[in-house]
Amino acid sequence: MAKERFLSLSTSSLQTRRKPIKNRPSRRGRGLQLGRDTLLLLRLLILISALGVATCSNHADYKEDQWKIKKVLKKSDVDGSSRLLLGRSLVQEHIPPHVHMGEQGVEIKVRDVDTGSDHMLLLKLWKSKSYVFVKNWMSDFVTRRELEEKDEIGLRWNHHNSCLDFTLLKKGNS
Repeated sequence: MAKERFLSLSTSSLQTRRKPIKNRPSRRGRGLQLGRDTLLLLRLLILISALGVATCSNHADYKEDQWKIKKVLKKSDVDGSSRLLLGRSLVQEHIPPHVHMGEQGVEIKVRDVDTGSDHMLLLKLWKSKSYVFVKNWMSDFVTRRELEEKDEIGLRWNHHNSCLDFTLLKKGNS
Protein backbone atom coordinates (compact mmCIF):
# COMPACT_ATOMS: atom_id res chain seq x y z
CA MET A 1 0.00 0.00 0.00
CA ALA A 2 2.74 2.46 0.97
CA LYS A 3 4.62 1.54 -2.19
CA GLU A 4 1.57 2.29 -4.38
CA ARG A 5 1.04 5.57 -2.56
CA PHE A 6 4.68 6.54 -3.14
CA LEU A 7 4.38 5.70 -6.83
CA SER A 8 1.20 7.72 -7.21
CA LEU A 9 2.75 10.69 -5.42
CA SER A 10 5.86 10.53 -7.57
CA THR A 11 3.96 10.28 -10.82
CA SER A 12 1.62 13.12 -9.91
CA SER A 13 4.52 15.34 -8.92
CA LEU A 14 6.22 14.53 -12.20
CA GLN A 15 3.16 15.60 -14.16
CA THR A 16 2.89 18.98 -12.44
CA ARG A 17 6.62 19.78 -12.41
CA ARG A 18 7.71 22.62 -14.64
CA LYS A 19 10.90 22.60 -16.60
CA PRO A 20 13.69 24.01 -14.36
CA ILE A 21 15.35 27.26 -15.33
CA LYS A 22 19.07 26.85 -15.92
CA ASN A 23 21.54 28.48 -13.49
CA ARG A 24 18.78 29.24 -11.00
CA PRO A 25 18.99 27.77 -7.50
CA SER A 26 16.30 25.37 -6.48
CA ARG A 27 13.51 26.82 -4.34
CA ARG A 28 13.04 23.52 -2.63
CA GLY A 29 14.19 23.72 0.97
CA ARG A 30 16.21 20.53 0.82
CA GLY A 31 18.66 21.68 -1.85
CA LEU A 32 18.99 25.14 -0.35
CA GLN A 33 19.49 23.74 3.16
CA LEU A 34 22.22 21.44 1.94
CA GLY A 35 23.98 24.48 0.47
CA ARG A 36 23.79 26.32 3.79
CA ASP A 37 25.09 23.32 5.69
CA THR A 38 27.99 22.95 3.30
CA LEU A 39 28.82 26.64 3.56
CA LEU A 40 28.72 26.51 7.36
CA LEU A 41 30.93 23.43 7.39
CA LEU A 42 33.45 25.10 5.09
CA ARG A 43 33.50 28.23 7.26
CA LEU A 44 34.06 26.11 10.36
CA LEU A 45 36.92 24.20 8.73
CA ILE A 46 38.55 27.45 7.60
CA LEU A 47 38.23 28.87 11.12
CA ILE A 48 39.70 25.74 12.72
CA SER A 49 42.54 25.73 10.22
CA ALA A 50 43.28 29.42 10.80
CA LEU A 51 43.38 28.89 14.55
CA GLY A 52 45.67 25.90 14.19
CA VAL A 53 43.46 23.87 16.48
CA ALA A 54 42.66 20.83 14.40
CA THR A 55 45.66 18.53 14.81
CA CYS A 56 49.31 18.32 15.55
CA SER A 57 49.97 17.26 12.02
CA ASN A 58 48.10 19.74 9.85
CA HIS A 59 50.26 20.08 6.72
CA ALA A 60 48.84 23.54 6.01
CA ASP A 61 50.70 24.67 9.12
CA TYR A 62 54.13 24.04 7.61
CA LYS A 63 54.90 27.75 7.32
CA GLU A 64 58.24 28.31 8.97
CA ASP A 65 56.92 31.18 11.10
CA GLN A 66 54.68 28.67 12.87
CA TRP A 67 57.74 26.99 14.40
CA LYS A 68 58.55 28.99 17.51
CA ILE A 69 61.69 27.06 18.43
CA LYS A 70 64.11 26.57 15.55
CA LYS A 71 67.49 24.98 15.84
CA VAL A 72 70.27 24.14 13.43
CA LEU A 73 71.62 20.90 14.87
CA LYS A 74 75.18 20.85 16.13
CA LYS A 75 77.48 17.86 16.24
CA SER A 76 76.76 17.36 19.96
CA ASP A 77 73.00 17.14 19.19
CA VAL A 78 73.44 14.16 16.86
CA ASP A 79 76.54 12.34 18.15
CA GLY A 80 76.86 10.00 21.12
CA SER A 81 75.90 12.70 23.64
CA SER A 82 72.28 11.48 23.40
CA ARG A 83 70.67 14.86 24.03
CA LEU A 84 69.22 17.89 22.28
CA LEU A 85 70.40 21.15 23.83
CA LEU A 86 67.92 24.06 23.79
CA GLY A 87 68.37 27.62 24.99
CA ARG A 88 66.69 28.55 28.26
CA SER A 89 64.82 31.56 26.88
CA LEU A 90 63.31 29.57 23.99
CA VAL A 91 61.96 26.88 26.31
CA GLN A 92 60.66 29.38 28.86
CA GLU A 93 58.91 31.45 26.17
CA HIS A 94 57.35 28.64 24.15
CA ILE A 95 56.68 25.73 26.49
CA PRO A 96 53.84 26.52 28.91
CA PRO A 97 54.83 27.32 32.47
CA HIS A 98 52.43 24.68 33.79
CA VAL A 99 54.93 22.08 32.57
CA HIS A 100 56.74 22.06 35.89
CA MET A 101 59.81 19.97 36.33
CA GLY A 102 61.62 18.82 39.38
CA GLU A 103 65.23 17.73 39.52
CA GLN A 104 64.34 14.62 37.57
CA GLY A 105 62.83 16.60 34.68
CA VAL A 106 59.46 16.09 33.03
CA GLU A 107 58.33 13.74 30.28
CA ILE A 108 56.79 15.51 27.31
CA LYS A 109 54.95 13.94 24.40
CA VAL A 110 56.58 15.00 21.13
CA ARG A 111 54.70 14.45 17.89
CA ASP A 112 56.69 14.18 14.69
CA VAL A 113 54.28 15.95 12.36
CA ASP A 114 56.17 14.75 9.28
CA THR A 115 55.52 11.09 10.09
CA GLY A 116 52.56 11.34 12.48
CA SER A 117 54.36 9.38 15.19
CA ASP A 118 54.34 10.19 18.92
CA HIS A 119 57.35 9.91 21.21
CA MET A 120 58.16 10.62 24.86
CA LEU A 121 61.22 12.72 25.65
CA LEU A 122 62.51 13.83 29.04
CA LEU A 123 63.07 17.59 29.37
CA LYS A 124 65.62 18.52 32.02
CA LEU A 125 67.17 21.74 33.25
CA TRP A 126 70.94 21.54 33.56
CA LYS A 127 72.96 23.38 36.18
CA SER A 128 74.14 25.67 33.35
CA LYS A 129 70.45 26.75 33.05
CA SER A 130 70.15 25.22 29.57
CA TYR A 131 67.38 22.78 28.79
CA VAL A 132 68.03 19.38 27.25
CA PHE A 133 65.85 16.67 25.80
CA VAL A 134 67.17 13.26 26.79
CA LYS A 135 65.83 9.69 26.92
CA ASN A 136 64.97 8.49 23.43
CA TRP A 137 66.27 11.56 21.56
CA MET A 138 68.88 9.49 19.71
CA SER A 139 66.69 6.48 18.87
CA ASP A 140 63.36 8.23 18.26
CA PHE A 141 64.66 11.22 16.30
CA VAL A 142 68.34 11.19 15.30
CA THR A 143 68.53 7.57 14.16
CA ARG A 144 64.93 7.14 12.95
CA ARG A 145 64.86 10.43 11.00
CA GLU A 146 68.54 10.23 9.98
CA LEU A 147 69.23 13.68 11.43
CA GLU A 148 72.66 15.14 10.84
CA GLU A 149 74.72 18.13 11.85
CA LYS A 150 73.44 21.33 10.16
CA ASP A 151 69.87 20.01 9.73
CA GLU A 152 67.31 22.59 10.89
CA ILE A 153 64.48 21.40 13.09
CA GLY A 154 61.38 23.21 14.32
CA LEU A 155 59.43 22.79 17.55
CA ARG A 156 56.18 24.39 18.74
CA TRP A 157 53.82 23.80 21.61
CA ASN A 158 50.45 22.43 20.55
CA HIS A 159 47.94 23.74 23.12
CA HIS A 160 45.07 21.64 21.78
CA ASN A 161 46.87 18.33 22.26
CA SER A 162 49.26 19.38 25.06
CA CYS A 163 52.24 18.13 23.14
CA LEU A 164 55.29 19.48 21.41
CA ASP A 165 55.24 19.30 17.60
CA PHE A 166 58.50 18.45 15.83
CA THR A 167 59.43 18.89 12.17
CA LEU A 168 62.53 18.77 10.01
CA LEU A 169 62.57 22.20 8.36
CA LYS A 170 65.69 21.77 6.22
CA LYS A 171 68.32 19.14 5.58
CA GLY A 172 71.78 20.58 6.16
CA ASN A 173 73.13 19.30 2.86
CA SER A 174 70.44 21.00 0.74
